[in-house]
Amino acid sequence: ATAVSVSRLCRSVWAQRTALVLALGWGVFTLGSTQDHYFDAFFRTGGLSHHTFWTGMTEPKKAAFEQIRFLSPDPGTPVVLQVEDYWPLYPIAFLAWKEPRFQVRLADPQAPLQPGDFWLVNPGSPEDQRLGRTMDGMAQDRWEVPGFGNRPVFALYHKRAGHP
Repeated sequence: ATAVSVSRLCRSVWAQRTALVLALGWGVFTLGSTQDHYFDAFFRTGGLSHHTFWTGMTEPKKAAFEQIRFLSPDPGTPVVLQVEDYWPLYPIAFLAWKEPRFQVRLADPQAPLQPGDFWLVNPGSPEDQRLGRTMDGMAQDRWEVPGFGNRPVFALYHKRAGHP
């Protein structure tokens, strides 16, 4: 529409065609530039946005929940998932709502990691550092859920059941 409007401003046919070609060329250049400087950069690095908006080829909240499901195969055992932040809490609760054995709740930063529990935290956060310090000598595992650019979006902790 813009290219047609620009071409109508010109009086001669040659000027109209030139304006139309220039406007279309500028549009193609802008689209190509957006692809290269926005979408491709986002795919390579994960972007520089707030961690709330980080994503990946597989949505990280879904990937974390699938990892928890894989690690807790017994359908009769309740599974508690403590989530550090509000932004992943409700999407993960939505993923778990059909399976009542999953109890998704906002994490209490003072609570210890109980046997069988999972904690989903932001990598490098104070909660990640606290849980990492408690890992020494414990039967506890930590996984990172990657996003674009292989940047970790979440850290997932699990204390194996049957261990103090």
